[in-house]
Amino acid sequence: MPDSSWGKTLLAIFVLAVIGLVFFLSFIQLKPTLIPRQSVLKNLSYWSKKTFPKAKNQELIITNENYPNLNKRKLEINLLSGQFDLSDQKENSDLFRLKAQYQDPFGEPKITTDLDEKKNIIINFTNYQDGPLWPSRVVDKISYQGFLGKTDLLTDLDLKLAAGQANINFTDIQIDALNIEVGAGQLSLKLSQHSLPQEEVAVNLDVGQIIIYLPEEIGINLNYHLGAGKIVINEEEIRGLGKEGNFSLPSSQKQKKDQIVINSQVGAGSLIINQ
Repeated sequence: MPDSSWGKTLLAIFVLAVIGLVFFLSFIQLKPTLIPRQSVLKNLSYWSKKTFPKAKNQELIITNENYPNLNKRKLEINLLSGQFDLSDQKENSDLFRLKAQYQDPFGEPKITTDLDEKKNIIINFTNYQDGPLWPSRVVDKISYQGFLGKTDLLTDLDLKLAAGQANINFTDIQIDALNIEVGAGQLSLKLSQHSLPQEEVAVNLDVGQIIIYLPEEIGINLNYHLGAGKIVINEEEIRGLGKEGNFSLPSSQKQKKDQIVINSQVGAGSLIINQ
């Protein structure tokens, strides 16, 4: 007669395995920027066809003529990977223009727009897809160039970068709110005095790197919570696991409007601020 304790052990192992599977699936649902929701079956189905990525170019434009009398522009960017560059163009009136080079079906850009009751246009750009995982050999061939015209229109920017590289350079645009989330990617952000955000800036960094370039004459008010990573401000380094604090650097012009307030959460990555 089989030992009943052995049967109980097998049952316990089975229950633990089910619990682990449920936890893993829940993690994928809750953290889509860390693990894309792409099934093994979809990957096998794609590569079994022995098809190869095809190079494609595409240009997408959101024109100002279709949205008169706007109050604000809200740009939401959610990128899985690739190279992304964004800049403003004072002489251009387009609300958003995107030039994309991608490897079909990997990295196809998707843009949606919505208009709320306050006459705020919401523009969402993403390259996430419900399909096979991106092979490493195509990532370097995927790039996007974004341009923001109508620089006198108050603008919010919400950037989520899971991986890849992003370069943002603002000189003339009027930024209201700026929210940044970076996973394993690298972001370079350059702001002129004219484009300093009016609201407090939110920065959440996991294991990647963010470099922010600011004008020399402005003040910095940085609130931080550190994990295993580091913060460097004008070559002054801040480290310490679990360390929280504030770093302030006064403006040379002694005016509140010439100050940027940054609230940062840094995991194992590096946040660098240069003037």
